[in-house]
Amino acid sequence: MTGAAQLLLLCCLLQGGLCQKWASFMPQSLEGLSGSCVMINCTFSIGLGFDPYLDDTCAAIWTTGGPFGPTVFNSGLTGQSTNANTLQGNLTGNLRAKNCTTVFHNMSPKDDNTYYFGVQCNNPLKIRFPTNATIITITDSLPKPAITPPPVEVEEGDPVRLECSAVAPCPLLPPALTWTPAIGDVKENQQSASVSSVLNFTATRLHNGQRLQCSALYRRQAGHSDLQYENNLTLRILFAPQILPSSRCVSIGSLIRCVCNSQGNPPPSLFWELAGKAVDHSVIPTREVPLGSLVMWSQITVNYLDEDVLSLVCLSNNSVGSDRFVFSVSSTNTTPGFHPLSLFFGSLVGAIGTLLMCLLFFSDQLIKKACELWK
Repeated sequence: MTGAAQLLLLCCLLQGGLCQKWASFMPQSLEGLSGSCVMINCTFSIGLGFDPYLDDTCAAIWTTGGPFGPTVFNSGLTGQSTNANTLQGNLTGNLRAKNCTTVFHNMSPKDDNTYYFGVQCNNPLKIRFPTNATIITITDSLPKPAITPPPVEVEEGDPVRLECSAVAPCPLLPPALTWTPAIGDVKENQQSASVSSVLNFTATRLHNGQRLQCSALYRRQAGHSDLQYENNLTLRILFAPQILPSSRCVSIGSLIRCVCNSQGNPPPSLFWELAGKAVDHSVIPTREVPLGSLVMWSQITVNYLDEDVLSLVCLSNNSVGSDRFVFSVSSTNTTPGFHPLSLFFGSLVGAIGTLLMCLLFFSDQLIKKACELWK
């Protein structure tokens, strides 16, 4: 080693003001996936006047255990000589630009270690950086993707933005993020150490209670099988009540019984009005019963209404909004024991059946008469 190089090494080992500009910069720790690659984002600085020594002869040197430990990667080796490297990799940074970013391939837990960087040129610049190093840990599993923000309540019609992010220790094989089900527009973004996928959609009542899943699929090197990790989030959508088509009135003897079903989130309340006033004289006490988590059922029983009072109103409301439904009820349009529409169709079918039987009977009589005349 030349005197200049020895002086340079000594300078970098000292803690004096003269050597403050000699430094390397990299993450303190990295976690990688077994069978995949790891990228070390790395930069460095050197003292004034040494930039001219950064030329095409320079190589990145990585050692383990210490700045002067065994060399595991030398970017200057090419062809068959690369077999001398304990780790196979690529220098992706430009040393002239003081960028020492390096990718190591097909890592395994046996490669867990502390890695130090150095520069070695075919000139007086031969240096190791002892003050900064990165600890690499290789595991057989990675954390599941993160979904932000955490579950919150939103109202129907509101825009919703959810972001799923996953670590990407190997930039050559970033994880593929997938939303299930696909209920909106997706925009993906890749950074040096992570990838993200943003899902945008407009909330509707159909989304309430739906479970969204974000999955991260990691493809690995050297024939290792793929790995997939998932995270889930359940949507909670608040929406105004909607009175359901199953609401109806039927006649029971001299009484009219009406049922009102309403769905909303939060679960709605139900009220009855007659002629614009709250009904408080039900023959049978008004009941309000939950059907499931979001549907409410209410029943009211009243006497036949006067001809000039033909409407009974069901009102439903919650903190988001309200809905109303008008029932047309009177002694002339409601038949005991049947819904009016059901009675109409039943009568129609009966009339058609009777007509067909009559036609068959008269046809049979005509045929018999014709036979007698022929004889």
